[in-house]
Amino acid sequence: MAKNLPDFEGWQNETGDDADPHPCSVRKMQALKNGSPLRAFVIDCLIADTTDGRDRVHFIKNLLREGCVQGQVTKLIYAKDIQAFFDCFQGEIQALRQAHERGTGQRVHLVGDDERQGLAWFAFEYVTAQLAKELKIV
Repeated sequence: MAKNLPDFEGWQNETGDDADPHPCSVRKMQALKNGSPLRAFVIDCLIADTTDGRDRVHFIKNLLREGCVQGQVTKLIYAKDIQAFFDCFQGEIQALRQAHERGTGQRVHLVGDDERQGLAWFAFEYVTAQLAKELKIV
């Protein structure tokens, strides 16, 4: 592999019209928005909290390993911000929770000071995990 190129499987298959060939480039992340306001928010946070595609891959892997509880997502650190996030996306968050519980047969394990905080973090991590699978970084 050539020096200074992302060591990321499949990067060679990128089209020539992309300014940044990295699989987690801003352009490619933006393209993953599918009409879900929650998903769009998560993508925007992943872009805002990172400097480039390589940093984004590291950020996502760390987030999936450590969770939101460690304070990596700047928009989900303070209680007032977490509660605003939950209130804004409550319908989608509850739908994700129900789908997860139906699919696994287990209740969502909530981490945080209260149920809203735990569900907010769960939803952000869940959507991030979906994106990571789509991006083939996990």
